[in-house]
Amino acid sequence: SNLFVDENGSQVLKLTQNLSGLKIEKDITFYPKGNYEIEVKLSKNANYFISPGYRPNIAVDSYTVHGALVMDNKETIETYKDGDVEKDESANNVVMTSAFDRYYATFFYNFDKPLNVAISKDANKNPIVFAYSDNEFKAGGYIGSKEHVILRSIDPRLEAVVEYGWFTFIAKPMFEFLNFLHQYIGNWGWAIVVMTLIVRIILFPLTYKSMISMNKLKDLAPKMKDIRERYKGDPQKMNMHMMELYKKHGANPM
Repeated sequence: SNLFVDENGSQVLKLTQNLSGLKIEKDITFYPKGNYEIEVKLSKNANYFISPGYRPNIAVDSYTVHGALVMDNKETIETYKDGDVEKDESANNVVMTSAFDRYYATFFYNFDKPLNVAISKDANKNPIVFAYSDNEFKAGGYIGSKEHVILRSIDPRLEAVVEYGWFTFIAKPMFEFLNFLHQYIGNWGWAIVVMTLIVRIILFPLTYKSMISMNKLKDLAPKMKDIRERYKGDPQKMNMHMMELYKKHGANPM
């Protein structure tokens, strides 16, 4: 094996192995951003599998997805959750595959020449991802935290591995805004405080209106009680008088 440092600050590790009638050459280039590029060449065709790496095994929570994903050249994403993999599968035209947990991920990606990927399972039905080939293999790779800034600097499409949950349409723009504040403030704690204040200012008209309505309902409580007692045998009439009371005093029970 040999290690070289090029003029861009990247390091190239060259590995060569001779098996019975088969020569394997593997070049791994490590870049300053934390990503790498791997290229494998064989002296003749032979089937082999290669793993992007294993993710840490941390406690699973019910709020985030843990497992693996595969994204094809149409940017369709298939997610394989831990404990849900019933059988081995394969996928073609894969531009990115990742094994991930809440905080960390491992990647293989090639957006120019799609990969062939196999999804296997362990004893707990958790997904294990491999790329496979029978001769030349080339892909980008990454092993590390699911840091937005890092992933975006490598390739924005890698951010697909970040899981926002059911409220992605709200969570993603809010996180982008939080990142924006952090760039100028330089402290996550103060960035969260500032964002909270801004959100409260934006929502103040709605909050104020809700408080006014609640106070009106509090003042109307004796009259509401009187209507309930007077029309307890006639729910339809009771609701009608309640709505008239709300309308008259500008109160909103919702």
